[in-house]
Amino acid sequence: MNPTQPLNKILAITLLTIGVSALSANAMLIPMSNLSSVSNTFECSVTALRTNVTIGTNDNVQAMIYADTGPNAAPLVTTNGIPILVINLKVGEMFICHFTNGLPASSMDNLATIHWHGIELDNDSDGTAATQDAITPGENYTYRFIPSRPGLYWFHNHINPGSSTFAGMYGLIIVPNNIEPSLIASNTLPAADYTYSLGLSDIEFNPTNGFVGKFLQDTNAGNTTPTNWYSINELGDLCHKFAIGDPSGNTLACNVATLPGTTVLVNGATPTTNLAGLYPLYVVPSGQRVRLHLLNEASSRDFRLSLLYPDPVRTGDRNLYRIGGQGGLLNNIRLEGGIQGAWDTKYNLGEIVMGSGQRADVLIYPTGTNGDIIQLVGNNLPAPFNLSGTATGSPGFPTNYPVAYFQISGSVTNYSQPTNGEPILANTVEYVQNLKTNTVLNTLAPVPTGWVGTTNPTMVLQTGTPPGYSNNSPSINGFPYGQLDANMGDGEFIAHIPTNPPTARYAHVGDLLELSVSNSSGAVHPYHLHGFSMQPVRIIKNATTNSPATTLYNFDYNEFIDTMEVYGGQTYVFRTRLEDRPKLCDETTSTPGPILAPCTGDSSSGGLAGRWIYHCHIFLHVGLGMISEIDVLPETTPVKILNVAPLSGGGIQFTFDVPAGTNYSIEASANLTSWQTNATGVGQVGGESYTNAAGSNTVQFYRIKL
Repeated sequence: MNPTQPLNKILAITLLTIGVSALSANAMLIPMSNLSSVSNTFECSVTALRTNVTIGTNDNVQAMIYADTGPNAAPLVTTNGIPILVINLKVGEMFICHFTNGLPASSMDNLATIHWHGIELDNDSDGTAATQDAITPGENYTYRFIPSRPGLYWFHNHINPGSSTFAGMYGLIIVPNNIEPSLIASNTLPAADYTYSLGLSDIEFNPTNGFVGKFLQDTNAGNTTPTNWYSINELGDLCHKFAIGDPSGNTLACNVATLPGTTVLVNGATPTTNLAGLYPLYVVPSGQRVRLHLLNEASSRDFRLSLLYPDPVRTGDRNLYRIGGQGGLLNNIRLEGGIQGAWDTKYNLGEIVMGSGQRADVLIYPTGTNGDIIQLVGNNLPAPFNLSGTATGSPGFPTNYPVAYFQISGSVTNYSQPTNGEPILANTVEYVQNLKTNTVLNTLAPVPTGWVGTTNPTMVLQTGTPPGYSNNSPSINGFPYGQLDANMGDGEFIAHIPTNPPTARYAHVGDLLELSVSNSSGAVHPYHLHGFSMQPVRIIKNATTNSPATTLYNFDYNEFIDTMEVYGGQTYVFRTRLEDRPKLCDETTSTPGPILAPCTGDSSSGGLAGRWIYHCHIFLHVGLGMISEIDVLPETTPVKILNVAPLSGGGIQFTFDVPAGTNYSIEASANLTSWQTNATGVGQVGGESYTNAAGSNTVQFYRIKL
C-alpha cells in the first residue's frame, strides 16, 4: 500500500464546514447500567435476544444481541445498527451479571452463555462448555467474579459461537489502569473527551429477508448458482461432514464459512462516506493526542489499520502509537509493524493489525487546518493472512475502506507528538512485570492417573487430515476435539462432561510455565488462551528439511495478552504464571437447568483450578476441532518464590518458602531437558535461601522439588 495515496476524490477537498452527522459516532455504544448501590460493586442484567435491526438501507437484518434489561437501562434502539453494550469496570471490583437467554426456542442457534474474553476470573464464570451448562431459552445464570488486571476486553457467546457472534452478540469491557488520572494530568494521555472506543466487526446477510449468514452453492442438489443461505454454524456442520467423509458434506462450506463478512461494522453500524453524514465522525483539534480503544470482534477478519490525510500536501503524523491493549497500558509507547528483529510482520511500521479477538490501545496525533478530514482506514494483508487479503480464493477488501473519520476543528499546543519508546508505565508503581528473565520455571504436570493428555509443552496448530478423517480439518497436534465447544445444557455439563482429549495439558496453581504454540499450516491463526495471561517471549521460524529452527524476534518489551496471531511456519513462545484468584459461586434460579459446577461457598482462593480451553479464534476452526485445554490442578506442592535477584558476575540468589519439615531439592538445567541437583534441604519456618554465584553461564533454569 502506498501511504501517500490520496483519499477518494469526494473526500480530497478541504471542508471548511461539514453537515452534522446523521448518526453519532458512539450512537450504538450503550453503557451498561449498574443495578448496585454497594461500593466497589457493579451489577447488571443482560438478556440475549434476536431482533431486527437496520444496517445501511436494510431494516430487517435478523441480528442477535446482548441487551441491558436492568430497570434503569436505556431504551433499546435498533434503527441505527446493532446496539453494542459497554461495561466499564475497575480492577478489584465485584462484578455480578444476571444473564437470561431470551432467544427463541425455535432457533437452531438458541443456546448461549457469556464468555468474558481475556479476563482472569474464576473457572465457573468462563462461559465455555468445559466450565458450565449451556443456557437454554428461558433459563438464567448469574456470573460472579473480580477482574484483577486492567485492559480492553470483550464478551460473547461460547456455545457454538459462530452464528451468534457473526450476527452481533458481543459487547465491550473497559478496565482502566488505576494510574490513568495522573497520566491524563501530565498530558501523556488525553482526557475522556478525546478517548474513543471502536468495536470493529463485520456481517453478511440476505438483502431480501435479512437472514444473517452466507451464500453457498449447494452442489449436492445440482445447483449451479449460490442461491442458498446458511448460518455460520450450518456451514460448519456441512464442512465437518465433508471432513469425516459424510456424503452430505460440502467442501465449499469450509471456505465460505471462514471468509470475513462483506459489510464492515464499527460500533454496530456501517461506516459511511456521505459528506453530509460521515460515520463514525470525531471532531478534534489539531495537535490533540487522541486515544482509540480498538477491539476486533469479527469472526475471522484481520483489521489492518492506518491513517490517511486529505492529500499529499496536507500531511501529518500517520502513525498509530500503541500504548497498550489486552492487558492494560505498556511501559513504553511502541510502533508496531515493519521488521522486528528478523521477524517480518508483513505490514508497515506504524500500522496496527488485529486478528479476531485482539485489541489495541493506541494514540494518534492528527494535525491540519479547520475542516480537514483524516481517515482511519482498513486494507488487505499479504500471505500468510490468507483470509484478509487475496490469497486462497479470498475476494479481498476495497483499498482504504473507511473505519473512522477525524475532523479538525481548532488547535491545541499542550500535547507533544508521541514518540516511539516514550514512557507510559515505566518507572511507575504499575510498571508491567517481566517474566522473561525469571529463571525459576515449572514444567507441565504429569498426566493424572486415569486421565489422558500430554506433557509436551508445544501446542501445534494443524490443518492436515486427522486419523479417522477423510479430508483436512483444523486440529491441535492432529487431534480435533470440537466437543469442547458446546453442550446441550440442562445438566449435560455435569452428566456428559467431555473426557480430556489426548492434547490436554496439566499444571498446578502457582506454576510459572514456558509454553509454545507452533503453526504448521500456511496461514495465520489467532491463538486464544482462557483463564490466564501470556507474556510473549520469542518468535521462532520452524525447522524445515533444509534449515534448522531459528529465532526471529525476542520480545524486547513486557506485556500480558490472551490472544496472539501465530504465522504459518512459525512458533510463538510465551510464559504464564498460574496465579490463584477468589472463588465466587455462580448462581441460577432456573429449573431443571442449568446445573451449576460444584461450589461449597465463596472463598478468597481456589478460583483458578479447573479446565481452561485454548483454541484458534476463527470460530469455524474452533467448532471443527482446533481446540484443547489446560487443566489447572490444586496447589499440592506449595512452593512460593519470595524474591529473585541477579548477582554481579551472572549469578543468582532467590528466597523461597516450603512447608516446614518438608525435604526439598534445587535442580538446575541449561535446556529444560536434563537436570542436576545443586542443593538439598529441609523447610524451615521463615523461608529458605539459595545462592549460585558460579557456573551460571550455563545454568538457565531452576526448579524446586519436594
